[in-house]
Amino acid sequence: MPDANAFSNYYSPFNALRIAKGALWAFLLYGIFARIAFAGHNVARLFAFGMTGGLTGTILVVILERFTFPGLFNFTDVYRVTGPFSQMHIGGADIETYLTIGAPFLVMLLIDKGSMWLRIALGLILLGVTYSIMVTFSRVGYAGYGVALGLAVARNEKENRQQNTTWLKRGAIALALSLAIFSVAIPIYYSPFAKERMALVGADLDSRQNHWRDALKMRDPGWATALFGMGIGRYPETHFWRSEEKRAAPYWLGSEAGKYFLRLGAGSPLYLEQFVSIQPGKEYSVEIKGRSNKPNAQLTISICENGY
Repeated sequence: MPDANAFSNYYSPFNALRIAKGALWAFLLYGIFARIAFAGHNVARLFAFGMTGGLTGTILVVILERFTFPGLFNFTDVYRVTGPFSQMHIGGADIETYLTIGAPFLVMLLIDKGSMWLRIALGLILLGVTYSIMVTFSRVGYAGYGVALGLAVARNEKENRQQNTTWLKRGAIALALSLAIFSVAIPIYYSPFAKERMALVGADLDSRQNHWRDALKMRDPGWATALFGMGIGRYPETHFWRSEEKRAAPYWLGSEAGKYFLRLGAGSPLYLEQFVSIQPGKEYSVEIKGRSNKPNAQLTISICENGY
């Protein structure tokens, strides 16, 4: 029976719905593709414009986020953007994945035949994508972005050859794109924070390999689990009960005398946010009612600028 924890807790069986919705969206998108193609429209070009619109929205959020917090050109502070992706709080790679996947569609439109003003606009968006992927400071994102752009250019190079486009024109476009991209990427790549991240590649790779081995050991024995896993959305629960790594602190929403309260368990740090709209020149106070079944328990409250 659904309760207050059903859709707010990663240990809930309903967590499977959060994971499975991605497959549902893919299935629905395939159906739309089929209908548009059946009507005789250029599905690839329409989809490329849709992805470009999504990239543009993501870029604008990233620019606003950077402008609000560290600054657009401050690449020293330890700050990594999250963009419009709410699930980044669990350590996902959603923003760099989306930017990397969307970039080839943008390149396809940029190299394709179009007006000069459209190409200028698309070129500016490509620079925005480059800036956005670089300020994620994701090392895998950097590599994936480079591979994605290379494959996109190679694919369009093949089409241009079939259309007998001169090699001089193809080379000029590729050179212009490369210079523009590197002019944005290089200053960020050689910034202090980026160099610090790159220096930790070996150590972080070891930790991820250990994490992978731990995840494999958590599974039930048998061929069915080897093929299909422990079940959709069950990784948080399985990790909590079976992992040899440090566990994340659990949480539950409880009810007592008609009032809800938050129960916290032991584990690695867990951050719960309360957004407050403040006005300049006013005083604010924080009041919390808490209890613990163990002596000397401590609760830490952090106040930070977070929001737009």
